[in-house]
Amino acid sequence: MLKSLLSFVIFALPLSASAIEFENLSLLYTDAPFLPAESAGISVLTGVGAIKGNPDGTFRPNRLLNRAEFLKIALLSNPKIRVSKSDAGNCFPDVRRTDWFSSFVCLAKKRGAVAGYPDGTFKPERTVNYAEALKMLGELYDYNRYATPDEPWFMGYVRQAQFYKTILPI
Repeated sequence: MLKSLLSFVIFALPLSASAIEFENLSLLYTDAPFLPAESAGISVLTGVGAIKGNPDGTFRPNRLLNRAEFLKIALLSNPKIRVSKSDAGNCFPDVRRTDWFSSFVCLAKKRGAVAGYPDGTFKPERTVNYAEALKMLGELYDYNRYATPDEPWFMGYVRQAQFYKTILPI
C-alpha cells in the first residue's frame, strides 16, 4: 500500500512543484536498494521533508500506512501548505492535542481534506484505503472534481485522479 501511495504522491507532487531536483536519497535507508519507481518516490518525498523512514534506519516500502501517517506525508509533500504546532487540537474525539499527528489531522480538517467517519471519529490508526487517499490528496492539492448524485462518494476523486493522470492501476 505504501508503494502505491508513494507513486501517487510522486506523480501528484510535480503538478504544484515545478522545479524538483532529483538525487537518489533512497540510499539513505538501510533496506535499500528499492525498485526504480520506489526509489524515485522515496527520494523526492525524503528531499521535501515529507518522510524520514523508520527509527531503525529502514524505509519498508511494503508496509501499510495508517490514516495519520498518510495525511502527514500528503500535507508535508505540498509546498503550498505549512503545518505548525499551533494547528494541533482536539479536533476529533480520537485526536488529542498531544498526539504526534494532531496538527496534521486538525489542519486537514480545517481545510476540508478530512471529515471523519459518521460516528464523528477520525480513526488515525486505521489503514488508509485508496479512496481515502485520493480524497485527501485531491482536497489538499485543490483538484477540481465532479460526481453525479447517484455515484459513490469517492467517484469524483477517482475521476479527478484520472483527469490529472495520477490514478494508479490497482
